[in-house]
Amino acid sequence: MYSFLALVTLAQPCSVASLSLSVPVPGLLPARLFGLPDRPFTVMIVGLDIRPTQDGPSRTDSILLLRVDPGDSRAGMLSIPRDTMMQVPFSDGSLTQDRVNTAFVYNWSADDGSQAPEALANTIAKGIMRAWPVVDSVTVRVRKPHPPVRGVVDHVEVEITNSR
Repeated sequence: MYSFLALVTLAQPCSVASLSLSVPVPGLLPARLFGLPDRPFTVMIVGLDIRPTQDGPSRTDSILLLRVDPGDSRAGMLSIPRDTMMQVPFSDGSLTQDRVNTAFVYNWSADDGSQAPEALANTIAKGIMRAWPVVDSVTVRVRKPHPPVRGVVDHVEVEITNSR
C-alpha cells in the first residue's frame, strides 16, 4: 500500500510545503500510465499490525486518506489516529462504539477479502459525516477482485454513497 503512495507522488506533480515532485513521461499523461482518474480522488491507505506468526484478522495500525487533485497538481493527506472513537459496524449490521482500528478486525472474513476494508471505509465515511456537518456526502468505492460471480469476471466495483 505504501508503494502506491510513492507511485502517485512520483507520477503526479505534487506540491507539498513548497516542494514539487514530478517525473514526466514523454507523450504519456500520468493518469494514463497508472489508470488514475483525471479528476480529484481520495485513496485510503491502511497499514495492518500483523505479527509474523499470526493467522487471521488484525487491527489497522495506520489509516491515511490521500487526496490527489491532478488538475491543480496538488495532494494532501489526513492521518486518522487508530484510537479515534467511532460507531463501528459488525458483520451482522449491528453497531458498537469502539476504536476505528477495530472495524477491520470485527469484519474480517477469510472468504471475502474486501469485507474488512469496505467496513473500515464505511466507518470512516460515516464518522466524517457525523463530525463535519458541512460535508453533504461521502462516496466509498471498493474494488472487489475475484468476486463470487459466475462467468469470466476480473473484478466488481461497489459504490456506496452516504448523504444527508
